[in-house]
Amino acid sequence: ISALIVGGVLKEVQENAFQSFDEKVNYQKDYIMKEMSNRWTNVEPYLQEISALLPLDEQAVMDDYFEASTPALISMLRTTMTNGAFLILANTDSSNQHEALYLRDHDAYLNDGLNKDLYCVAGPSQICQALKIPFDDNWGYQLTLTDENRAFYDEPAAHAHLSTNSKLLGYWSKPFKLAPTGVSIITYSLPIYDNKHVFRGIVGVELLLDQFTEVLPGKDLLARDSISYLIGYQEPGEDTISPLITNGALQERILQTDTAFQLETVNEAQSIHILGNPKITDTLYAKI
Repeated sequence: ISALIVGGVLKEVQENAFQSFDEKVNYQKDYIMKEMSNRWTNVEPYLQEISALLPLDEQAVMDDYFEASTPALISMLRTTMTNGAFLILANTDSSNQHEALYLRDHDAYLNDGLNKDLYCVAGPSQICQALKIPFDDNWGYQLTLTDENRAFYDEPAAHAHLSTNSKLLGYWSKPFKLAPTGVSIITYSLPIYDNKHVFRGIVGVELLLDQFTEVLPGKDLLARDSISYLIGYQEPGEDTISPLITNGALQERILQTDTAFQLETVNEAQSIHILGNPKITDTLYAKI
């Protein structure tokens, strides 16, 4: 044992293990980033079409606009392979009720050419009926925004004055539910402007949390006892990272998923840490 320690063999073994750990996590990170940037956020062509159709009269009846925008919204949903696509208009008053067209596909990988796999979450009933799209359990003619669900609208709306280039103002939400009895989703939303560069609402896509976790493999790092991947969130100005999207019962069993991670750096170059607050006594390593 002394010979192994003096000869640096054990240290080299550890460094090799850290390097392997680093490479595997980075590979998965790159895959998720490509999905986010090349697929899930590939909305710009449809954004331009939807914006160009906006009537300049903000008091106009918008049902005709929603009907004209529906093909672009469905195409955006199919192209991005997300679970939902939405168009939510700004209010001319202070009401929480917003005119909207919101479509959802519970399985983004199985597309039906007749749109029978879609559900109407919000929007004019005549549009959904004409396309034979069934209503979601929480359907409403307008979309109700509350303190619990409105960040995906408010964030791009609040920053719309910074630029008329929508793609500079895209916003990824934390997981939330549109309705208390609804499914958990995350969204990517952007502001839209009419031909006079006036902010008129937002456009975006949603991912069901169940689909998002499909890009987080269950067991990939180790032969056994691997907790695999999760996604954390760092509040602006904070150093701590809190679990946001976890994957599987094993993570819930051995991690404190309701509190921020306590991290002790063991390899700064490869951003590898010891997790300081697990539910178990084993040493757990985290690669960020």
